[in-house]
Amino acid sequence: MSQSKNKKNPFSELSTQKYKLFLLNDNDNTFDYIINNIIEQCNYNSEQAEQCALLAHIHGKYELLNGDKEYLQGIQHNLSGKNIKTEIR
Repeated sequence: MSQSKNKKNPFSELSTQKYKLFLLNDNDNTFDYIINNIIEQCNYNSEQAEQCALLAHIHGKYELLNGDKEYLQGIQHNLSGKNIKTEIR
């Protein structure tokens, strides 16, 4: 067996790298508004969305989703269009 098959391809990790979309706390929107938009954009049920909003309020931010950057950017774009603050890391 050749050694090249045992080496990791450093570029293969870039394509599979996962990112996180965080909901940031704000004082501009109501809890109901945030919750309804999380339900719509993230396909969460009302209890899950309420917990996300509450934890973001308490801790300053909360991880909504993780996945490919392009996927998260689409959701981030939709939420920012609703004046909901998020960040991707």
